[in-house]
Amino acid sequence: MAENYWDIYDPPWRELLKIAVSHAEKILREALRLRKEGVTALDFSKKMKSRWEKELYAEVLKIFKCSLLGKDTGYLKGADAEKVLVLDLFDGSSNFLFDCKYYSYNLAVIDKNDLVFGLCIDLENFDVFHALKNNGAYLNEKKLHGPAPFIDRIICSNVVIKGTYFLHFGCSSLELCMLARGSVDIVIGKSGLQDIAAAMLIALESGAVIKDWNFSDLKLLSIKKTRLEYVAGHRESVEKLSQVFGGSLKDKASYMPSSWSNIVKRGKISIDI
Repeated sequence: MAENYWDIYDPPWRELLKIAVSHAEKILREALRLRKEGVTALDFSKKMKSRWEKELYAEVLKIFKCSLLGKDTGYLKGADAEKVLVLDLFDGSSNFLFDCKYYSYNLAVIDKNDLVFGLCIDLENFDVFHALKNNGAYLNEKKLHGPAPFIDRIICSNVVIKGTYFLHFGCSSLELCMLARGSVDIVIGKSGLQDIAAAMLIALESGAVIKDWNFSDLKLLSIKKTRLEYVAGHRESVEKLSQVFGGSLKDKASYMPSSWSNIVKRGKISIDI
């Protein structure tokens, strides 16, 4: 660990990071056991993930007041709370249940509509990405320096871009973290705020820019409308892409079909928790 690494974190953020990493280890153990036992997608998505979110929320409330915006729990208003805890504790559920790579644990804190803290853990190898606003982004305690100014290596998250060659990993949070570490040049996506809030801050703090599909500054949405359309990369890369697509992706992008909703609906709830 760098000599003054923790100097950027006030005590509440240190404690939050410690609690979240420990909780991620716990739910990964539970998830691996459930997968071995043949957990249904419906059980995993609708029961377990919501339980894990409420479990973590209870711990975070011991540190500071906040509301909860959970991928599976929804919005829970906290008393006298200006901060919002934004969670998707198992992004890439389908990958995990199919025994594939790319699934992650995601926690972000929004303070007065401003992203201030983000944590994304790659649960397949337990790489820990995190960022604090205006203090940089880190991977396993090593500072990240973001993407290079190219547009050759493109990832699309949940969307298809006409006439474009791209990769897709089925985990939008980790796809933005790949950008932060410089493994790809551009990420174009349409994802829920809960999925990508933490990874957005990590990408931004690494030096990337994030725009909407009209290449204007991306604004966080309200808790009632959390679907974000975004393009992220080095500033020069995003400008080049804007030129290539005539200043807008609106008529170039279409939603990537998925069978996940049908998979989740199949079967009956059978886990006794």
